[in-house]
Amino acid sequence: MSAHFLTILRPTRANFPASATDEERAIVARHFEYLQNPPRGLTVLMAGRTDEASPMGLVVFVADSLEHAEAFALGDPAVRDGVFQAEVHPYLLALCGQDYPSEA
Repeated sequence: MSAHFLTILRPTRANFPASATDEERAIVARHFEYLQNPPRGLTVLMAGRTDEASPMGLVVFVADSLEHAEAFALGDPAVRDGVFQAEVHPYLLALCGQDYPSEA
């Protein structure tokens, strides 16, 4: 049975993303591709980040188990390559709007 999960992503160093190196920007691009094309059995419902004053990202997704959710978070290129730290939590989704446009 599938369940919802929340991953909280935080940069591993201060002043990120303002001070991101070219290598870190490339890793973050791979991170975004990973979220757009999640591994089989996972569905990303929402992903985004806060502003640079208090940087963190959130990913809400569906997975088969906590173990599968943790493997997804740890497989993220930005986590695997040390740009972000990840916390995974079971998430009780109470409300989700449909056809809500994302901001560019």
